[in-house]
Order: sequence, then C-alpha cells, then structure tokens
Amino acid sequence: MGNAPFHKQEQFLTFNEILLSHARETANKPVYYLLDDNGNETERITYTELLNNLTFQAFQLRQNFKKGDRCLLIFQPGLELIISLLACFYSGIIAVPVNPPKRNKANKRFWSIISDSAPSCILMDQENRDLLEKHFNDSEKINSLEKMVVKKVDLPVNAELLNYGIKQEDIAFLQYTSGSTDRPKGVMVSHQNLMNNSEVIKQSFHHDSSLVVINWLPPFHDMGLIGNLLQPLYVGGCSVIMHPNTFLRKPVIWLQAITKYKGTTTGCPNFALDYCVDKISEEQKRDINFSSLKVMFCGSEQVRKLTLQRFSDAFQEQGFTYQMFLPCYGLAESTLMVSGIAADEIPLTISISQMKAEQESVVELRGDANESFYAVGCGISWNDNQMIIADPETMQQLEEDHIGEIWLKGDSVCRGYWNNPEETNETFRAQLSHDDDENWLRTGDLGFLHEGQVFITGRIKDMIIIRGVNYFPDYIEETIESAHKDLQKDGCAVFSIERENEEKLVVMQELKRTAIRNMDQEEIFESIREAVTREFEIPVFGIQLISPGRLPRTTSGKIQRHLCKKYYE
Repeated sequence: MGNAPFHKQEQFLTFNEILLSHARETANKPVYYLLDDNGNETERITYTELLNNLTFQAFQLRQNFKKGDRCLLIFQPGLELIISLLACFYSGIIAVPVNPPKRNKANKRFWSIISDSAPSCILMDQENRDLLEKHFNDSEKINSLEKMVVKKVDLPVNAELLNYGIKQEDIAFLQYTSGSTDRPKGVMVSHQNLMNNSEVIKQSFHHDSSLVVINWLPPFHDMGLIGNLLQPLYVGGCSVIMHPNTFLRKPVIWLQAITKYKGTTTGCPNFALDYCVDKISEEQKRDINFSSLKVMFCGSEQVRKLTLQRFSDAFQEQGFTYQMFLPCYGLAESTLMVSGIAADEIPLTISISQMKAEQESVVELRGDANESFYAVGCGISWNDNQMIIADPETMQQLEEDHIGEIWLKGDSVCRGYWNNPEETNETFRAQLSHDDDENWLRTGDLGFLHEGQVFITGRIKDMIIIRGVNYFPDYIEETIESAHKDLQKDGCAVFSIERENEEKLVVMQELKRTAIRNMDQEEIFESIREAVTREFEIPVFGIQLISPGRLPRTTSGKIQRHLCKKYYE
C-alpha cells in the first residue's frame, strides 16, 4: 500500500540516543506530568532529570545483572515506571512491565508472565512492595529474586560515559499479549521495532515537538505505553499522566486535563467515548475546551460509527469536531500501531451488508438499506510497513472488498514470542501460497481493504458459526446494546455453545446501574430476541444479564468472549 512521505528521525537508532539529544537541546523542558485522583498535578520531571534518573538506575542494574537478563517492572502508573523502563533500555536489561496483581485475588496472568519470562530481578515502587509482600513470601519463584524499590534521585550522571553497546536488534522489552483469546505470550520487541513504530505514529498523527499527550490508559500494554508514554519522548514533546481508575471514577477529569494542559493528542478504546457521554453532565461540560486538540485516536477494540457520532455531538459546543477522530488498528505483535488515517483526514465510514459479509465479500450500500452495518476505516500502513488481506485457509492474497485475515510485514513486526518457537513459527512466518521467500505476520484479525483503507470485522477465534453461516460478534453485540434502554453500551458479549449437536447463540449483557432494581427482565429478554431475529434471522438460545463492569476484559479493555463462554458453561 502507498505511504505518505514524511521526514524521519533517521539519525537516531535507539531511544537512548533520542533522549540524550533532547536532554542536550531542551534540558529544562518538562517531559512528564503526574496527576492525582482529583486531577491535580503532584509531580513533573524534565528531560535532564529523566536522563539523570534512568542512567543512575541503569548503572545499578549493570552492577548486578548482565545484558539480556529479564527485569520485572511492577509499578503503579507514574514516573518510577517510566524511569525503570528507560533504565532497562539503556542498560540492555530486558524489561518486563506487568500489571500488579490485585490484593487477595488470584491473578493467573501475573504468575504466567513470571513463569514464562524467568526474570532475574524486580523493580517496583514502595506501594507495590507493601502490596506484594505476601505474594513474595508465598512463592519460591519470586522469593529468591533480587527486589529493588525505585526512588527518584537528584544525582547527575554523565550519561555519555555509560555506553553498554545497545544495538537496534537487541530486545528492549517483552510485551505480553492481552490474552483476549489465549494465555498471554511475551512478544519480543526490539529497539528497531520501537523506533520504526514510533515513526509510524508520528507520521500518521503528524506529531512534532509541540505534542502534548493526555493519558489515562494503563501503561502495561502497547497503547498506553508506546503510544502515550514513549511517543512524546520520541518527538520531544510531553505527556500528562493520570491513573486509569481516575478516569473510570470520574471521566470528566480526563477532559479537564485536555483543557488545562492544552492537550494536542489523546485517545482511548471505543467504550471510553460512550462512557464520557453517559457520565459527564451538562454542568461539567462548561469547563471543558477542546480548542487545542488535534487528534483523538480510537483503537484497541472495534471502532463504531455511532459511538464517534454520539461523542462528537455531545461535545461540539466545547469545540470538539468529528475530524479530530483518528481511527487506528494495532496489536502487540506489530509493536503497537499497524494502520491509521492521517491526522488531517475525516474518518471514512461505509455501510456494509451483513449477509454479504457472511459470504466473505463486502458490498457498499447506499442509504438506510436493510441488513446493513456501518464500518469505520482504520487507515493505511505507514513507514514502509506492508499490510495485505489473505485467505487464512488457502494462503492466497485477496482483492479489495473481500474479508480475510490481516497479514503484516515490515520493521514494526516483532521477531516472535519469547521462549516459544512453535507459536513463533506459526504466527510470524506465514507465507503466501505462491511465494515461499517472504514471511508475514498472521494477526488472527479479520478485515477487508476498501479504497486503500483497512476495515476490521473481528477475530478469527471469535467467529460464530450457526447453521453453516459465519457471523461477526461485534455486529450482533452492537444490535443488542441498542435493543433496550436498560442495556449498557459496550457491555455485551455474544458467543456460541454446542447443544443437541448444534451451535446455539448466547448473549451476556451488562445492565445499566440505574436499571438493576427496577428492570423488567422479560421485556429485556424479548427486546434482545426480537432485535437479533430481525437483523440476523437466528434465534437466541440463552441470555445472561449481569451487573455493570462484570464483563470479563483484558488489561487493554478488550472483551474476553472465550472467558464469558467459560463462565456461562
């Protein structure tokens, strides 16, 4: 696919070199701001202070550990996590950022990552040291590891004397997949992957040193970490950081931070836009001003036209425009971002036929046609990366407007899964049937190309097959959420189970909090059944209504349909 020309930062090979350059040229410029639960600033750090802290920590790491050892990073979102991550980059120690386990709650993901990565040490903040003391004492795997509590220092270090010979091909960190359809796997992200993908984001978003990111996304997965914490460092901008729980508790603080710090870029999964519309009052809107904002990226889960329009309409008086939206698509195996529209483009939306999509072809419809659904384009590939659509069974490349698996190639594609050669070979070394020389990454995501842009339709593993017909769960879920006023937006999961030698459709749907006590259950059931039958001509076998926030999700907010199915069974 054709990519737009853009000036690249070709003189730098790693983030270490970029940070040294910024510290020389903009020594006293703040690079990160930290906000508390009420949106008040509690800390900030300049480029020079950041460099001093990370090089001091890098020196400590290399006194005790060797290049290639793994280091577990267990932090609350904040400056200590960023410093420790960059210290690992600088020293050649492989960072393993992980979401801390919750108190008194089993966390299979946490222990799976520890077992898989086999770390030599742990860096953490004091809060997590206190929280995890019991876990450390109870586990032989972790009790023997050296644990270091990280604190900011004010000690200047001559960074240029600390040269640990870091190369582009070296692994910078292990990025564990979200586990939306499987156990988490450690993607090996090299310094070259980070540099290439940071350039992808820069080109698509039109970023420069004036960038001000407002971030509440968790820093333990790709979108929050690479998109919102490392991208500002890449271009010489800054990032304003708040805890994810701050957004969930009071989403208006996110928009107030955009106003106060004159944010130019921010973003979120689709559900967060609906959440703002539903939770932010007209009175709260009076203090919000979007005049500085250039990009509101939307990714991680499928982007919905209705959600974009609702948010745009709800905040137009505060200066928000539909053109600020930048739909994008990505995954951990390609560092972060695969595709996106350009920052000065208007999102492309088309109406597709569900019945045609089932036959693996897509037809654009005009007007309010029956059996149609709106799909939002997620742009093109950038910075010399390539994207095609392939038939997952025949391994043949498909033409535009045909649904298949999204395959990728380029320097953003990572080298494979840590200590997992079998799945690495299966996922990262796919070849087209007519070409045995080029390796492609199989994403496991389904989509199609239209007018050069990619449109995402779902995951192969989530595909529902009933009576021999394929159905994409996202379309069914969107229909159900609008079927009754008491149903929570972005709170539905559909899946199939086998009964009497047939696949049957099951719905798991969150209720709105205001509806829990006074709901009419039979009316809701009938509304769901009627909507699904009308749009898809399939019966609903089972419906389970649950409280808001109870739908199983990954750390990045994706619905875990396989886990929903397990709970239902």
